[in-house]
Amino acid sequence: MERVYSGAFLVLIGLGAAYLAIGYGIGDSQEPGSGYFPFILGLTLTGLGVVIAIREFRSSPAESSNGKWPLWQLTCIISALLAFALLIGGVSSTGFRGAGLVPAMFVLVFITGLAGRKLTLRENLLLSVVLTMLSMAIFVALFGIAIPLWPWSY
Repeated sequence: MERVYSGAFLVLIGLGAAYLAIGYGIGDSQEPGSGYFPFILGLTLTGLGVVIAIREFRSSPAESSNGKWPLWQLTCIISALLAFALLIGGVSSTGFRGAGLVPAMFVLVFITGLAGRKLTLRENLLLSVVLTMLSMAIFVALFGIAIPLWPWSY
């Protein structure tokens, strides 16, 4: 039954995102507005929530999982997202302007990698370096997004 609640939560978040995206101007496929991608993402999240809820209703009671919450994994993922947000955006009330994309991405991937418990420390470090370099290549070199890479870039 918890998957039905999870699906309903995803539907609510997806519909909320789609509703907020409309205010930014959606445009069309030829000339997408700033709300186009968030709108599509919101609809995708809504569809995913519906699929999750329907699959739970169709499954037999023996198939549903009534296990413990994966607290370690939840803690790692939420901590990684919070750390990324703080490192990329900073904290204006303290004067911390952010650490840039490279440290933020590295910390995000490293902390998230701890959630799996299958990666060794060396593999987690390597994965963090590779994905950080890949994100730099995609967002800065390919898309040309002007985002500070290091703390001294601000």
